[in-house]
Amino acid sequence: MEDKLNELSLVNALIFGILFAASYYILFYHPTNPELVIAGLDQNITTLKEEITQIEKQIKEGEVLTREIEEMELKAEKIYKYIPENFSLDQASSAVSEEARMAGLSIQSIRAGQSWMNQETVSEGSIDVSVDGEFSQIMIFLSELTRKDIIYSIKRVQIDEGSKERASLKLVAQINFYKRYQKPEERR
Repeated sequence: MEDKLNELSLVNALIFGILFAASYYILFYHPTNPELVIAGLDQNITTLKEEITQIEKQIKEGEVLTREIEEMELKAEKIYKYIPENFSLDQASSAVSEEARMAGLSIQSIRAGQSWMNQETVSEGSIDVSVDGEFSQIMIFLSELTRKDIIYSIKRVQIDEGSKERASLKLVAQINFYKRYQKPEERR
């Protein structure tokens, strides 16, 4: 046997090694082995099922987000309708002074503060208000402003002692009003 091994050349040994490795591969690892093919397919099916589950979860989350966005759009549209179109600071000033007079307040000053700050669809402008009166009159004034079909915000509210003779209070505040611009589809 030793003589035969010595007779093998390097090329013969290499060919013999390659044939042995190929036959070993074919017998044990080649995809024609049904057990290996089934195991590989089972693993692929499991992976695909997990991916499908993830995709279905993402679709459900997307549907929930779509419904929430639609609800928010409806709410925003309702609010948007309360913002007047072509509303000027003069109109805002006259509305505030009218409510102050109706509440029985003494108007110290009502003047336009910040002019309209342009935004894409809604702008904000402010009025600086200073009125003098009793506490109940100030509360009636603020309450009556809330009954207007106009969205506004009151900032920098300060209530101090007013005139000592009348035992009144002085309200100084900045009232921000909003106006909207027509959407392009509304202009048509």
